[in-house]
Amino acid sequence: MDVVARAKAFQESVRPRSREIEEARRFPADLARTMAEAGLFRMAVPRSLGGLEVEAATLLRAIELIGEADGSAGWCLMIGVTSTVIAAYLPREVAREVFAEPTTIVGGAFAPLGRAVREGDHYRLSGRWPWASGSINCQWLMGGSAILEDGKPRLLPNGMLDSRLLVFPTAQATLIDSWFAAGLCGTGSGDMEVRELRVPVTRSVSLMTDRPVEGGPLYVFPVFGKVSYGDTFGGLRSDVSGHFHHGDDIFGEIGQPLLAVADGTLFQVGFEKVGGYRLWLRDHAGNEFYYAHLSAYAAAAHAGAHVKAGAVIGFMGTTGDAFGSLPHLHFEVHPVSLLGLGYDGVTDPTPILESWKHLQDVRFAAAAGWAPVPPGGSGAPQAGAILLQASDISNASGLEPGALEKAARSLAVEGSAGLLGLQQHPPRGPVFETPTRAP
Repeated sequence: MDVVARAKAFQESVRPRSREIEEARRFPADLARTMAEAGLFRMAVPRSLGGLEVEAATLLRAIELIGEADGSAGWCLMIGVTSTVIAAYLPREVAREVFAEPTTIVGGAFAPLGRAVREGDHYRLSGRWPWASGSINCQWLMGGSAILEDGKPRLLPNGMLDSRLLVFPTAQATLIDSWFAAGLCGTGSGDMEVRELRVPVTRSVSLMTDRPVEGGPLYVFPVFGKVSYGDTFGGLRSDVSGHFHHGDDIFGEIGQPLLAVADGTLFQVGFEKVGGYRLWLRDHAGNEFYYAHLSAYAAAAHAGAHVKAGAVIGFMGTTGDAFGSLPHLHFEVHPVSLLGLGYDGVTDPTPILESWKHLQDVRFAAAAGWAPVPPGGSGAPQAGAILLQASDISNASGLEPGALEKAARSLAVEGSAGLLGLQQHPPRGPVFETPTRAP
């Protein structure tokens, strides 16, 4: 029986126990064991280690079927399966140790909230990680950790944090029952903690810089690539108003120039604990746009500044609660009609980003003019049209009806005039001349 058929059959074991799973706030041990015995947690384990190493589409369909029966069950299976990708990166003898038992379940947390100091052939690791879903049923855990040198986080040549996943037996960690949530109640996504734990260097991997030792189709493409954005609007967030994710996270490179999406005025420019270096932009119609986790501001970005669509206002980073994560912009859209609801007066930005996305191949020139070019040139990424090298939306003033369509029409016939409307150049920056397109 293939894994999709097994998952389909297993639905009948999971569905009747949904209430029990929710009330227990964790996935039952006997169900986790049965799923492990059926091989569902080994779908991404290499065949060389006795795993199934199924195709990505098959893996996703099996997880989807379990999620149909119970959302928490599907979530725990997803975490367990994706966590086993480390088997393709660990040295083979270490991978054999971790995955020796065919019913092994692996979990943990990728976010680099741990702190690791190398001492010979071991790391000394301390850290506490939230959202360790399904960890109570795991035999092994992994914790994302910043590597410290001289008391400071070590950086990679591209300026990103040097972080590694350190792998250790669950018995060496403290599992903290901190999961009291309104959604996915049965995932047991509490905290996990270790203090001064010695972890062999060979039991650590970086999914960013290490190369997999396995060559199968599941492992030949990067786990994390240069993605644009994902629809995370509405996701559970216990640390913000309304307890939900108010926008989308748009990933890119550290220092990537971020541009104003509309003509308007900047306000609340400064540091905040969750958003880090952040700012708000209010367009002429009263709609408000929120940018968070910036690494720095443009020189002209200050409270009360009037900016044109396309002006560089800041640079992508990892500040606030994004420290240690992949560089990204947290972006929100607050329509004027919803401002009476306060911070919760927000709309899902994903359809708006999708509308902008189809306008391609329009860029500003490199960040010339925004900062002095150091001797030998600059490795800074190019500024994109409005948002992350994405698309020309400069003619679209906020959420004005028909503005996006107007932007598309002008781009098709006006060349660079469609880039910044009325031939407006960004402050101190040249405009890249794009070829005129036929209607």
